[in-house]
Amino acid sequence: MIAYLERSLLKEVLVMTAAKRPASQEKLSSTFRKRLQTLKPHQQVRAVVLLHTEPVSPAQTRQTASERQAAIAALRNSAQQAYQAIAPILERFGGHPLASRPNALGAIPIEITAEGVKALAQSDWVDGILEDQPIQPVDAAMNVKSITTA
Repeated sequence: MIAYLERSLLKEVLVMTAAKRPASQEKLSSTFRKRLQTLKPHQQVRAVVLLHTEPVSPAQTRQTASERQAAIAALRNSAQQAYQAIAPILERFGGHPLASRPNALGAIPIEITAEGVKALAQSDWVDGILEDQPIQPVDAAMNVKSITTA
């Protein structure tokens, strides 16, 4: 199941990177843009930067394990080059990465100021920026209890 999800995500990233590059406003959701406006000048925000990577041609047939590993390595190398290009922006705005390198999907989590996020969105090396939000499980027992007592 995990391998299937990884393949699906990799295909989605390949399609995204082959498409036209988004404008800077399109790289941020409207909700994230609004949240950034409420931050104080030196307040940091966590985000996931989707780095621009060189498109990898999708395979027409099922790839061997070594072919898949080579495609992932090529994507990681391309993402690492993109990260090196945006590193000065992170430094200029007091930001830092939260991972040692971009992942196999060409993304890297960071902490940076709102102005830094806007500067990153201007870069051709960035395809998108997502707000890093915690995931909270739904308490199924609580939901059932509230429905039955109503």
